[in-house]
Amino acid sequence: MKKLGLLFIIGLLIVSCGKDYEVYTKEQKKEMYQVALEEERNGKNDKIEEIHNILKKLEEAAKKGDKEAYNERAEWDYVIKMSFQPNSDPNIKADLLKRKW
Repeated sequence: MKKLGLLFIIGLLIVSCGKDYEVYTKEQKKEMYQVALEEERNGKNDKIEEIHNILKKLEEAAKKGDKEAYNERAEWDYVIKMSFQPNSDPNIKADLLKRKW
């Protein structure tokens, strides 16, 4: 009985140490933000508000000292800023002969 109680307490501790937010890849973030923008153009703000809630959770966790949340928030900022740029390919170089940059 003691072993079961100890196992239950350890399992409870492991579960309670989880994060309040999900971690997404950059591609998932881009896709989520593009879908949210398309739905916002159609008059639905559900996805945009969901992204804002995620950003609030990340900001609160980052203020508490969570470095993973800070990095995740920085990636979200990058995705949002790059979605408004016409040329989002970072590998394109300036054409110095034709003076296009």
